[in-house]
Amino acid sequence: MKDWQDRAARGDDWAHERLLSRPMLTAEAEPYWQSFTYLSRDRTYLALSLGMAGGLKLPQPIPRDSIRKEGNRHGYRGESLADFTEIVAAIDDAFVQDDVLKQAAAAKAGADRARGRR
Repeated sequence: MKDWQDRAARGDDWAHERLLSRPMLTAEAEPYWQSFTYLSRDRTYLALSLGMAGGLKLPQPIPRDSIRKEGNRHGYRGESLADFTEIVAAIDDAFVQDDVLKQAAAAKAGADRARGRR
């Protein structure tokens, strides 16, 4: 995000819009978001072929075991670890749902365009 802040400060409209569209996180929420973004690097994807129409690359949920390990790494234990796991998993669930819906809409739009060209 620091790079976006620097770009926005130099007058980059794209970076400015990106910063304005992002919610400000509280100090309490920051560890959950940081862990989600860290764990997202290890996310697996399910590739589905749509034949001539291309394909989809659907994100799979981050395994809860990976989330628990990350929580342990940050020092969460017991009930705090369970809460950490549920919060990060909920963030991940929202991400997966949003990405799948976006890809479905894009695939539908592509199929509609292809039908219109015939």
